[in-house]
Amino acid sequence: MTQPERLRGVSLFLALLFLLVVGRLFYLQIWKHQDYQSLSRQQLWQEDTQPAKRGNITDRNGILLAATVAAKTAYIDCSEIPDPQAAAAQLAAALNLQPGAVYEKIKNQRYTILLKRRLSEQEENKLKALRLRGLYFTDDQRRVYLRGNLAAHVLGFVNVDNQGASGLEYLLDRYLQGIPGKLLFEKDVRGQELYLSNRVVVEPRDGDNIQLTIDEFLQYIARKYLAAALQETRADSGSVIIMDTNNGQILALVSLPDYDPSQYFKYPANNLRNNATGYNYEPGSVFKTITVAAALELGLATPNTVFINGNVFEHAKRQIRESHLLKDPDRPRYLKDILIESLNITSAKLALAIGKNRMQDFMRRFRLHQRVGILPGEEAGLLAPLDKVDAHSEAVYGFGQAFSVTPLQMLAAVNALANDGVYVQPSLVQKIYDNKGRLLKDFTLRPEKQRIISPQTARALRLMLQETVQKGTADRAGIPGYSIGGKTGTSQKARPHGGGYYANDYISSFCGLVPGLKPRLTILVVIDNPRNRQHQGGYVAAPVFREIAREAVRYLAIPEDM
Repeated sequence: MTQPERLRGVSLFLALLFLLVVGRLFYLQIWKHQDYQSLSRQQLWQEDTQPAKRGNITDRNGILLAATVAAKTAYIDCSEIPDPQAAAAQLAAALNLQPGAVYEKIKNQRYTILLKRRLSEQEENKLKALRLRGLYFTDDQRRVYLRGNLAAHVLGFVNVDNQGASGLEYLLDRYLQGIPGKLLFEKDVRGQELYLSNRVVVEPRDGDNIQLTIDEFLQYIARKYLAAALQETRADSGSVIIMDTNNGQILALVSLPDYDPSQYFKYPANNLRNNATGYNYEPGSVFKTITVAAALELGLATPNTVFINGNVFEHAKRQIRESHLLKDPDRPRYLKDILIESLNITSAKLALAIGKNRMQDFMRRFRLHQRVGILPGEEAGLLAPLDKVDAHSEAVYGFGQAFSVTPLQMLAAVNALANDGVYVQPSLVQKIYDNKGRLLKDFTLRPEKQRIISPQTARALRLMLQETVQKGTADRAGIPGYSIGGKTGTSQKARPHGGGYYANDYISSFCGLVPGLKPRLTILVVIDNPRNRQHQGGYVAAPVFREIAREAVRYLAIPEDM
């Protein structure tokens, strides 16, 4: 090879080497610039999430029901613990845990592990008093429910990540949870923040605050008298709902047994069930109000229509009987007597005259076929397809059998009678404010309303309901000075999956209007399986209504009207 050829070869090699170096630099500095910059940030910078403070929930008067407070989370650096067994005993005593479980958690570990999140103030003080080497704390937040069990099924609870998991905490989580912030700072090789390091901070946006329609005092008295009734009758469960007749706002919603939302995990599943909205039952005689309203609205009867009730009615090869034998079964009776005496047979005859098609149409008018939609976990009621409704079911529709509703659905239906025939959509939330106190949403401005029966029909029903309290099965619901109206209900508990009825299990209920002439409140009491000798709604549920209503008229300064 000649010298010029060698020079050309060396030059070509150097040129290729130069191009390779330039290409590599282009690849590293231009093409992969973002990747390596990101890697550099990861090595030099630490990003921490700054939690937002969950919004408050208050009653209609601003009384705090649920709030978020500062708390600590405890960690253990197991590598720093000289005696794991002794440390486990101390930690377990402070946190009311099993020493063996704590020891298994920390023994033979070389890393930092979570001990317990969101310590209570008492737990935090006990742990700090140990002065235990390897025990560390970080800032956290804890949800607190300031009235304990009160309104537990309305409020719900949050999970371990402080996210809504039940009730309004779940339904309104997008408002309550807020937006977390970010903290970016330089760190050393051990991951610790460098002194005087530059910080980039995005402040968290705290959650919105919710103002409910619930009145803390009315919620308290409703729970108080329901709890006393359940204890006295040895019943399984119960519910009470108080509604503002005109605007549909729920002033109290009680379900018992209940639970403490801050310790929901300690309670059986039965306590977590909302009996007021998540429980279907056959409404029994309370539904006779709807049967009579349908007969009036369709022109099938008037207040002066005369009936011969009897004690036994043969229909579809089955017998329909009165719950109590009438001493004068052949005495002529009027339409109002269906409610005053709670007559099954005439109710059944009216239901047959109305027919299952039109009866279901009225059930749908009163929205007994769909969820009310104010809380998660609501049941929708059970209304069989028309082709599945046999002749017997068509008759017993008249006194509230062969279909089921929730207490909230039944209350809203009767409330339409109290409200001159206008159905008002129930509500639990009044207003939502942002964390600066600015109004975001106002649900009180235009409550959803729909006329479903005439004012004349509704007013006729209210007069009948007043007589039912004055001289009928609901006489234990009366309050001196007030024109109380209402209807009792006593229904046998249906076996699951269409298995007939339990012989000695009943659901006792009462739905009443306060006052009866121009109602301000509609109140429903439902008691599941009272075990006293008297299980009728007039004996079991009506007195609970009376005590709650007596307190409510004083508290709300509702004037006497009689």
